[in-house]
Amino acid sequence: MLRALAMISVFLGCTYWGIRASSLLRLRRDTLSAFKSSVNHLCSRMSYSAQPLALLAEQAKTKETEVFWSLFSKRLAIEDDVSAAWKSAMEYARENDAGFASLKIQELRIFEDYAKGLGSSDSTMQTKNEAWLQQRLDSVMSEANDAYNRKGRMFRSIGILTGVAAALLLW
Repeated sequence: MLRALAMISVFLGCTYWGIRASSLLRLRRDTLSAFKSSVNHLCSRMSYSAQPLALLAEQAKTKETEVFWSLFSKRLAIEDDVSAAWKSAMEYARENDAGFASLKIQELRIFEDYAKGLGSSDSTMQTKNEAWLQQRLDSVMSEANDAYNRKGRMFRSIGILTGVAAALLLW
């Protein structure tokens, strides 16, 4: 009886870790997509509205990016430096949100580079900055989607197969 319980436990544990690794890849892909959408929303509002950046940032949040945009808008209300507010909001989001924690360093650097030009130039430069970000995000999202499609299935399969193999070894 204990052997059967151990076999089931090992199988379920290995399967869980395989599915968990796959879901982290999906979470990264989904977070990048949601962040791209919210930045698009922010940029379109900046082009057609004369509202302060803090208010526009608050309006740009989505369910997936709420942690970042809420703190970013609060920091902007307190201080004038957009880049510093962005950086502190991104650090907070990485510590407190699983989606932002799943992002790679290169993706965070892309966002930091975007923040350096955010709100500090005319509308033409803002448009160019947004186009640059969108181009970079498209390539990063393509890579994240490919990684999820290839590695996600592999992680799930390896988790299940490792669980089966370990359970058979316990038998």
